[in-house]
Amino acid sequence: MSDVVEITGTLSTPYLPSPGPDLPWLCIEALDADGVVLGGAGAQVSGSPLPFRIHIDRSSLADDAPITFKARCRAAVGSSLIIADASIVLALAQATQAPVDLELETPEGFESPDRKQPVEMSLIELSGHVHIPPEVVQATNKLDVTLLAVQADGYVNQASSNLAEHSLHITGSEAAFSLFVDADSVPVDRPLRLNLGLYDHEGTQVYAGKNFKNLDLSNPPDLSAITLKLPPR
Repeated sequence: MSDVVEITGTLSTPYLPSPGPDLPWLCIEALDADGVVLGGAGAQVSGSPLPFRIHIDRSSLADDAPITFKARCRAAVGSSLIIADASIVLALAQATQAPVDLELETPEGFESPDRKQPVEMSLIELSGHVHIPPEVVQATNKLDVTLLAVQADGYVNQASSNLAEHSLHITGSEAAFSLFVDADSVPVDRPLRLNLGLYDHEGTQVYAGKNFKNLDLSNPPDLSAITLKLPPR
């Protein structure tokens, strides 16, 4: 059975690119002493700061276990260009006692003339609780929760359609998630889809999932007791 703890905080970036077709992607990951990702969150942003709420399965972690938090602001979803970043190492107990507020900094030697000061965003929070079918509970599973904007052709592209996400490596049958969505990142003419997927540790094999199609952010469905479904056999 898993023992999940919640870590909250904010990510602040010194500047953002001037408005363009693609918004920057602000994200954070929590890693253990071996560099294994335990959980993370991210979103497209038009401003700063971005709050986050990530969850860590601490079943095999002591209170003094070092957790590395790595935050990045990328030029766009899936981009390799890092606009700003930050990193901090905290004991697990420290990270759960007070908010982890990170001030990102521009990488050394990085220059960009096309920048603007971040503004405060209008944020929408989507939070829920997930039940995992007992027959697919593994030593470690990876739960991904992603808010996607559906393309004109009816498909979604994880690299360009991703508005916000939450991930968690978990050993048990219960999980929680939180997405913070920048209202200005949501296209007005494209339907939204909330995808939940349970994968193996590497994220290559799907065990169960659930989709919420045509999601209305002004009136979201009840996400307090989501039961993942096994794939068709």
